[in-house]
Amino acid sequence: MFEGYKVVANTAVGRRRYLKYLLPQVLVSDVVDRYDLWVNTLDKTDIAFFEAMAREFPKLNLIWQPKGEIDGIYSMADFYPMCQDEDTIYIKLDDDVVWFDPDFFSEICRYRIEHPEYFLVSPLVINNGICNYILQSRGIVEFNQYLSCQGYDPAFYNGYLAEQLHNWFIDTQLNNGDFHRILSDQPQEIAMQRFAINAVAWFGREFKKFGGVLSGDDEEFLTVIYPVRNNLTNSFDCKTVVSHFSFSAQRAYLDQTDILSKYEAVLHQQSSAELKEILETTDRILKEVEQNKESISAGPLPRNYRKAVLRPVSQHEKIYRLVDRLLGMIRVPKAHQRMIGHTIINVIRGNREYIKK
Repeated sequence: MFEGYKVVANTAVGRRRYLKYLLPQVLVSDVVDRYDLWVNTLDKTDIAFFEAMAREFPKLNLIWQPKGEIDGIYSMADFYPMCQDEDTIYIKLDDDVVWFDPDFFSEICRYRIEHPEYFLVSPLVINNGICNYILQSRGIVEFNQYLSCQGYDPAFYNGYLAEQLHNWFIDTQLNNGDFHRILSDQPQEIAMQRFAINAVAWFGREFKKFGGVLSGDDEEFLTVIYPVRNNLTNSFDCKTVVSHFSFSAQRAYLDQTDILSKYEAVLHQQSSAELKEILETTDRILKEVEQNKESISAGPLPRNYRKAVLRPVSQHEKIYRLVDRLLGMIRVPKAHQRMIGHTIINVIRGNREYIKK
């Protein structure tokens, strides 16, 4: 509870290798009343890990995909209708948020309550396109090239920059315990602009206005479509910070680095005794699940889970995917594949119908 509000964290889960860092930091919080794990995966070993953790920690609550159909971000929309209790603050966290300001939950709830005019509020996030711009514009980080204010600027959307940014944060802010110097009482409003919802908070009463019903890309809907339709703005609370490990285009490279082990070292060095105990328990459960991976994989999926039926694909999308595949074969970085792919397609099919009749 926080100032009369129930606090529920939630995460769409499916990658246990990152959750070993996230789950303990949420579970240790006295502010969070319940932690919902949206089971959005077909990986049986991941699911076994979530089930084992839920048996160990009553605060964890597994939420199963209502339709039983798993399709990445496209099957996440069905979870949002469960986030509309009027007396509740919901805090959505990506499954690869690997470090939190120890005061994150109390600060983000304070800011949420004091600023009901915003639809979503987010902390400052390390490795987030808009937050990179905030850090740059406030002179906290000096990049060798100008990064534009985009959620997915191709200049930043690669593993090399992400690695350097994580190392900067760990070496200059965390290892000396001085991360507070990058924080500020000055928030940052944002409107009509998509941003990565790595960590965001909303009021259940606001979601109740539309029943939590959304379709397609949840991030586009929550950061742009719904706020624009209702003349709402979002905001970054720059008085608290979290660290987000990786975007999809960064992951192949970052997974080969030692960034995760560095965050793990920080957690063990600077954590309370209670958090260290939860970290150790989580690590034990994960090891037990890994040891039984073969037998777990041989078993059935729970709850009649299945892969969603393939969605119809337009001719435009088919050509885009072909170009994307060809660029991947010559090892063009994934972020740049998307940028180049869209450019090529728009040139090839420039003379097409843009407006529906």
